Amino acid sequence: MKYSILIIFFSVGFKDLCAQNSIQLNTPFYWLKDASSKAASKDSSGTFLSLKKAVNAGLYDVQVISNNIKYNTILSTSQKKRN
Repeated sequence: MKYSILIIFFSVGFKDLCAQNSIQLNTPFYWLKDASSKAASKDSSGTFLSLKKAVNAGLYDVQVISNNIKYNTILSTSQKKRN
């Protein structure tokens, strides 16, 4: 009985996952939100990867990145000088 309920929940979740359109997820807003959550958890490599994906998805205003307090806390001093 426990396993059948687990399988039902898994199949419903898998169906919802497959129903998502990956094009909608590849937006600058999505990647900035992802970078923000990773910066809050001090995951600098994940943050920079998400920021790079945001730029590749069409982010052209770098003020969004350079003025954000969460991103500035994980930038090194040499990276801050480049901004």
